[in-house]
Amino acid sequence: MARSFPNPTRRHSHLLNQRIIMPVIDNIRKEFLAALKDTHYESAELWQTLDSAAAHTADLWQPHEDEDPTTAVDGTRTNWTPKYFSRQAFLAERNFSKERVTHLIEVRQFLRERGDKGFVPGAKSRPQKVSVSEKSGTYNPPEVLAKFVNEGDLMSARTALRLELNDNRLDSFELENASHWVKSHFPDFYEPFIEKEFARGFDPDEGNWTPDYYGKQQVFLKANFSEKRFLHLVEVRGHLRARKAKGFKSIVPSATSRTPSVRREASHTMPASTDPERNPALKAVFLLGGAFAVVVVLILSLIK
Repeated sequence: MARSFPNPTRRHSHLLNQRIIMPVIDNIRKEFLAALKDTHYESAELWQTLDSAAAHTADLWQPHEDEDPTTAVDGTRTNWTPKYFSRQAFLAERNFSKERVTHLIEVRQFLRERGDKGFVPGAKSRPQKVSVSEKSGTYNPPEVLAKFVNEGDLMSARTALRLELNDNRLDSFELENASHWVKSHFPDFYEPFIEKEFARGFDPDEGNWTPDYYGKQQVFLKANFSEKRFLHLVEVRGHLRARKAKGFKSIVPSATSRTPSVRREASHTMPASTDPERNPALKAVFLLGGAFAVVVVLILSLIK
């Protein structure tokens, strides 16, 4: 009877992927634990990010370990103190188990609601304030956008600006100010306007400005990231908001909704996809920070 042997090429590929992916997973774990200690992230954003990371790799979690009663997960809320949180976070660095990490999010939220020092979000400073026009006075860019612009990360900055279009709390004037701010701080941010196969021109007839037309223009913006295209999208978006088109209705921001550095996406009617601006979970991953976004995106590319 002939013996079967494992395919050496397949085995080599598997081992190579393991060597590549494991350091990436380690980085995801470290970045997430760092985010846990940042008071400006809401629990919902952490849950969303964790779900997205776990969904794309089966190796994110480690088997849960409780060596002794002093390291065990304690379900008694009266024992949940900042010191207890710090101890569990320290243990999670060595044992990134689902039980321990999800418990940490719950403890963190409890301490936030109780008002413990070091867990209550405070005012987060902006990297820079820039006057973009007499009418607007001082414009405060969203922190994520400012971060990428200040780092000179062109692709991430463009993505961050596109995401602003999806925030139904923003009016056209705020989006125009965002565009002016980016342009003044990043001279090469925009490309010259051109028309080509995947970046067609504009329809001047406002009667044809539908959500479908808006979606197509978003695709064209990616192919030709010009100022003219972005401002056209702002104009079409304003038209759809005025018509109260589904998915474009304006939302009045609450007193606190504009302060967190990570904004929730106000979804339009386009279908969901792996594009971060169409997928709230991936957007949360992307906005949590450069390193965290990079490692998750790398995982996605490796497992496709």
